[in-house]
Amino acid sequence: MKLSNIFLIFALVTANIAALSKQTLAQTKETKVILDTDIADDVDDAYALALVGALPNLKLLGVTTSYGHTSQRSQVAAKLLTVMGQRSIPVYSGRPGNQQIGRQYEWAKNYKSASIKSTPAAEY
Repeated sequence: MKLSNIFLIFALVTANIAALSKQTLAQTKETKVILDTDIADDVDDAYALALVGALPNLKLLGVTTSYGHTSQRSQVAAKLLTVMGQRSIPVYSGRPGNQQIGRQYEWAKNYKSASIKSTPAAEY
């Protein structure tokens, strides 16, 4: 299965979970969230981003990336947000390191987006 199909499946599954939980969460106050992630190593962070972006009682203010190639991780996060229809959510890269990035990056390699900000994640 192609990596792009996996991301699309996660986005669709998450949207369905959010729709099912909407009734239960309707009485819950909105919670503001900044998600810090090392997306692009394992699928857990992609799933977390899709879930946070889809839940009606959470307001995703921004995404910060950490661990290793943070600018490449920002490309993955920004592309997933675009697929989810959330392209206005800003993405900030953390301090880069030497740790390698996973194969998920291939899906977003060289992805450009106005949502990827130049301000360092720590300053955001």
